[in-house]
Amino acid sequence: MSDTPQGRPTLCFIDHSALRWNLAQIRNKVGPKVKILSMVKANGYGHGAAAASRTLRTAGGDAFGVATLEEAVELREAGIQTPIIVLAGFYPNQLEHFLSHSLTPVVHEVVGLKHLDNAVMSSGATLNVHVKVDTGMGRLGFLAAEADSWIPELKKLRALKLEGIFSHFSHAESVQGDYTRKQLEIFTGVVENLSRQNITLPLVHLANSAATITLPAAYFDMVRPGIMLYGVYPSSEMASQISLKPVLTWKTRIL
Repeated sequence: MSDTPQGRPTLCFIDHSALRWNLAQIRNKVGPKVKILSMVKANGYGHGAAAASRTLRTAGGDAFGVATLEEAVELREAGIQTPIIVLAGFYPNQLEHFLSHSLTPVVHEVVGLKHLDNAVMSSGATLNVHVKVDTGMGRLGFLAAEADSWIPELKKLRALKLEGIFSHFSHAESVQGDYTRKQLEIFTGVVENLSRQNITLPLVHLANSAATITLPAAYFDMVRPGIMLYGVYPSSEMASQISLKPVLTWKTRIL
């Protein structure tokens, strides 16, 4: 008999009833009219993206957010037909997969926007997209300060359908403070600018987990809860504002 240990002595359990509970608390928080885009990137934050998505879909989740095309295709192959938004965008050679799997890419800058529009036009198809605006995160997105230069480009689109616009708060663990309020102000200004130019996007979204808990002004049409779905508070101070249940539990076997 081999003396080699067989596996680690720790067992992890995913409580799907807790996942449903957390989604229900979010629904109670935002109300019936605000859509919920459940973030299931990074394999559902390590909880199993496909299984978590099936549970969230049946519990009333409206859409899913992932980081990459590969993550999105995994969900489609697992039978998830709910709308999926790929937040990191796309590469030119991925267009066929976005079209065949009915996925929604995010566009972050003008060059990519034009390229994607031309490519989709050449294919004879149409494709929904979301526009990301950088309001202070400093990572990806059309610069809010340069809105007057890129908003006209949105009017020239032929094959792309503008389904949504969003931004991201810089401080995911908190939505308190002047900087967060400034980001909300800047984003609202961009949305109002679009409206003045007769560009209406069906889905405006900004709230991450922290903002979903504490900042109703950031709800708009949809919220994007992430870690709170899995029972993790963005900060301990928020535990008094919403009741979440941990989805992951573990125990150590006695060897």
